[in-house]
Amino acid sequence: LNSLPKSPNFKSLVSNTSITAPADGYNYLYRLNAGGPTYKDQFGKVWSADQQLNANSKNYGSTSWTANFPGVPSFFASQRRTFDPIQGTSDWKLFQSFRYGRDQLKFQFPVPADGEYLVELYFIEPWLAVGGGMDAKGMRLFDVAINDKTVIKDLDIWAEVGTNKLLKKTVKVFSKAGQLVVSFPQVKVGQAVISAIAVASLNKDIKISPQDNSIIEYSKNIDKSTWLDIGDQQYTDEDTEFTSLPSNLFGGEWIRTSNKKAQNLAFKITAEADVFVIADEKTKLDWLTDFEDTKSIVVNNLGIKFNVYRKRFAKGDEIKLGQKAINTSMYSVGVLPITYLEPAYDLKTVTTYKATDASLKGGLATADLMNKQRVVFKSNENSVLEWKIGTGVADTYSLTIKYHNPFNTNLKGKLEFLSADGTLMKTELIEFTPTKEGKWNYLNTTTGSMINAGSYLVRIIATETKGLYLDALDVQ
Repeated sequence: LNSLPKSPNFKSLVSNTSITAPADGYNYLYRLNAGGPTYKDQFGKVWSADQQLNANSKNYGSTSWTANFPGVPSFFASQRRTFDPIQGTSDWKLFQSFRYGRDQLKFQFPVPADGEYLVELYFIEPWLAVGGGMDAKGMRLFDVAINDKTVIKDLDIWAEVGTNKLLKKTVKVFSKAGQLVVSFPQVKVGQAVISAIAVASLNKDIKISPQDNSIIEYSKNIDKSTWLDIGDQQYTDEDTEFTSLPSNLFGGEWIRTSNKKAQNLAFKITAEADVFVIADEKTKLDWLTDFEDTKSIVVNNLGIKFNVYRKRFAKGDEIKLGQKAINTSMYSVGVLPITYLEPAYDLKTVTTYKATDASLKGGLATADLMNKQRVVFKSNENSVLEWKIGTGVADTYSLTIKYHNPFNTNLKGKLEFLSADGTLMKTELIEFTPTKEGKWNYLNTTTGSMINAGSYLVRIIATETKGLYLDALDVQ
């Protein structure tokens, strides 16, 4: 729905207020879009993108519980966005994104001089009492502190303004430590939420240099963006928008390309990262042959589908990407820090290998069972069923064997998992429990460890397996 054209009365939903207007006499050092990308407001002021606090630099940034878990995406389970209208402002996109958390959620702003600072804090209640009809007072209560001193006690956004309406709090603080740290030391109910923060000083001489922790080094021929999301404009020269993205690309850095000009892309990365190429599904690009096909899809509001390819690069690598194919849409590029967080299991592709298509050795034969051809072990002597399987990305895979044991006792066998050259990678003794008439049982195991993309062998070797029927192997 978010990609549909605006309704005739859309403007009636927009509130043009002066809530983000600069305070008279103040020099604004920071404007931060918490949980969102760089944004220019109705007054022409630029709000910087939220970025992970880098321990090795003096740049501004945020941190949350993920700082204690290396390999987990920095903003995992601490950033969200609503698409509902935000009352009290015309800058919806600035305040629709937000960060949430408890005492480990913090925002740090280096300040070069001691003295008094004005801090503006912007909040919305994005979840409670959406749609009306309930009293949400007291269902979210939290404190706000600056430099470990509580400046707002028991903030209840809904009690003050209701749902999806902008609330602004302004406080004055004194800094001697060379930084301002906004935190949420006590959350009594729910979690703290915040949409934006601004820091200003009456000292006109204070200057803040650019502070960018980007993985993508700036290049003259690229348009670098952050916080990839549905609704983002896909190209620099067209109004096309993303309407569907794989979950792992949300919030990533990305490069907005031109769809009308032929171009090669070249850029460097400042840290080890995965580079994703989002390429029109109608094309096969020769320069993508060493990228992994992630089997995921991106869709834009024109209904055009794009396949997503991935390759890992080392810190300092220069990435060079070729041109698009003729009569196809231009590709986009995502760049994300490496993560060891496993994707949701139920989103992974399942590939089925029929037993009748496997290699059969020794006392194995095809036989009719439940009106279809299956494979049955006729003997325990030198009987081996072997599937050749293929994997598209590096991962740990589940192996699920569909079988029918017509007896009242367990049947036994041995499973081997091998690389294509015959190297044994895993061996496991397996048991097949009795199956009810007309039904199937499933035996579940895994590859044992993460494996690379490529070809592998799965063998079922008979020991006490005579009479067992096999239907298929599912690899996920």
